Amino acid sequence: MLKPLPPETKLRFDSETMTLLSGAETLLYQLSGVLSLFSEDHFITRTLHIREASNSLAIDNYSVSIEEYFTKLCTEENHSINTLNNYLRASSVGLRLIKDVSHAGHIIKSLYTELAQESSKSQLNELYRGRIVNSAEMDNKFVLPPTDEIPSLIEKFENYIESDVSYPPLVNAALIHAQFELIHPFEYFNGLTGRILIQLHLNWKKRVANNCLQISGGLLKRKEEYFNRLKLLTANENWNEWIKFFLSIIISSANETNEIIKTLFRLEQTGYEKIIRSGYATSTIFQLYKHIFDQPVITIPHITKTLSLTKQTANIVVSRLLELDLLSEVTGKQRYRMYVNKNFLDAVGL
Repeated sequence: MLKPLPPETKLRFDSETMTLLSGAETLLYQLSGVLSLFSEDHFITRTLHIREASNSLAIDNYSVSIEEYFTKLCTEENHSINTLNNYLRASSVGLRLIKDVSHAGHIIKSLYTELAQESSKSQLNELYRGRIVNSAEMDNKFVLPPTDEIPSLIEKFENYIESDVSYPPLVNAALIHAQFELIHPFEYFNGLTGRILIQLHLNWKKRVANNCLQISGGLLKRKEEYFNRLKLLTANENWNEWIKFFLSIIISSANETNEIIKTLFRLEQTGYEKIIRSGYATSTIFQLYKHIFDQPVITIPHITKTLSLTKQTANIVVSRLLELDLLSEVTGKQRYRMYVNKNFLDAVGL
């Protein structure tokens, strides 16, 4: 039987855990300072948000790469990237609800309704799974509590989140994520919801902003261990080992996030310098160059519509960026050509 938080036996941390905790706190503090340079709609913030969403989906076997995502946006085929868009919307809704100091239960159900696109308020209290999910459906990840225990477990879980006095914020984030995954309250999207909850808890505790921490990338690289450690919690309740694993993921994720930010920042500045030195520096060139960081996959029809350019002007500015190796043509065709900011896509690494 799954026991509610906090763990019955008070957790005592050894020197290894304390070292990991101190290292994670330091890195998040530094990362938070870096992220404060960028607004919510800055391309770096948005890119990190999309990349985190893509990796979180990949953990649960929904495969949408960043290049595919931006390609579908460019060609207006949004129906094929609905799940990722739903994730982004859910994540943003969660951030807004935290600022509104909403009840934990409302936040959790709102995340799920955005992910599942079941937005009727009358359904909010009817979203818990109504059946036992067997081990085959779960790929033998872990044994789930019976459906009749979910309301009580979720109520205690929500109370724990809101009291939040037992342990340091990063330890509580580890406990909260694992407990949610072990309760597995919904029919679908529990993994996605649970990983957004990590981000929201860290936002709430002012450890990192805008759901930008690349924690799903770290978990994806250690996916088998991630699920195995959750499974072990149901067998031996060894919270200390789970917390060490979680803190190590926070550390690697903070380092990865910081490296992506530095790479993208340098990349953007290098391109501006190249344009200035080339003699092509016009407002239209800079307009397009800025745009290919917000939308790194483009076509001529896309930029004539989005940037309000004539077809002739669009072709000229695209040719300038191709000449400067700031854009690449990827179709090899004479018609219906598509261009990508390859340097950006390589830097993002998905």
